Amino acid sequence: MMNYNWDWGVFFKSTGVGSETYLDWFISGLGWTIAIAVVAWIIALILGSVLGVMRTVPSRLVSGIATVYVEIFRNVPLLVQLFIWYFLVPDLLPENLQEWYKQDLNPTTSAFLSVVVCLGLFTAARVCEQVRTGIEALPKGQESAARAMGFKLPQIYWNVLLPQAYRIIIPPLTSEFLNVFKNSSVASLIGLMELLAQTKQTAEFSANLFEAFTLATLIYFTLNMSLMLLVITWFYLAVPFVLRWITGEDTPIGAFASCVVAFMMFEAAYFCEIVRAGVQSISKGQMGAAQALGMNYSQMMRLIILPQAFRKMTPLLLQQSIILFQDTSLVYTVGLVDFLNASRSSGDIIGRANEFLIIAGLVYFTISFAASLLVKRLQKRFAV
Repeated sequence: MMNYNWDWGVFFKSTGVGSETYLDWFISGLGWTIAIAVVAWIIALILGSVLGVMRTVPSRLVSGIATVYVEIFRNVPLLVQLFIWYFLVPDLLPENLQEWYKQDLNPTTSAFLSVVVCLGLFTAARVCEQVRTGIEALPKGQESAARAMGFKLPQIYWNVLLPQAYRIIIPPLTSEFLNVFKNSSVASLIGLMELLAQTKQTAEFSANLFEAFTLATLIYFTLNMSLMLLVITWFYLAVPFVLRWITGEDTPIGAFASCVVAFMMFEAAYFCEIVRAGVQSISKGQMGAAQALGMNYSQMMRLIILPQAFRKMTPLLLQQSIILFQDTSLVYTVGLVDFLNASRSSGDIIGRANEFLIIAGLVYFTISFAASLLVKRLQKRFAV
């Protein structure tokens, strides 16, 4: 393991493509990542705010439309939605728009449009729920006072409710904005050379895998987020090299093992925070009473704190499990034949790729939606 010669100067070496260096590739990829995230966030914030307002208006029809939107876009994996927008939707456009999209536009531009629309609409469903929560957290007297002053419903939302709601939801909105950066990595799967794609290309061209992925990790870490695709790729490409240094023999790591370890470590961070929040939500008096009974710390956690905490955490744990189920579609990146990969391959073989892609989306939606209904029932039962 000590025989590896780190070469950080590789980023300043020529790629062999014109006068570009590997650092130029990284800068270009970072530029695309930021552009995708910013444009998608603008779409998500505007549309999500409108939908959030719609979910809180008195009209059942308007509220129902927003609810249907949220359930559809929240319960279908992002990768499935991306493939639908990139491969299926252009075929449904009028002929003149199809020609413009497929022939007149630069392939990079068409990929960029598909990604930002997909990511914007996907994130809008999450922003909608945050805006709705912020509005519903306000005292009912705010709306009553505004009506007493003669405000109409649009004025109540614009001048009274939304300004206060946004102040409440700034932290979760900030977190969601960082998630947009994370999710922008799926653009590499349709050929857009954002940061992750440029990282993989640099690793392949220069044979300096560790330097390339270390720099990418530092960039993403600087942006304050975790990247599932990067984690999977790290394990799939880097672990065999580490094992070869340790054992002196080639020890290939299968795609399945790489994905299992990557998902385990990535999701453990989220489950850790859920458990921590659940434990901290238990009143301090519970621990004080347990100490008064002579229990040690281990007994307190096992018999008093954790049983109550897990009751509160159950809906959140299940919700995160739904997200984990949807994220498994990302194993497509390392060639593992999961349900999405099998659906696409089957469709390509018989020339019915679009139909199989729609069926895959419906299956993911059905499972996720059914699970989300279970979570809602548990939330009502546990009064979380």
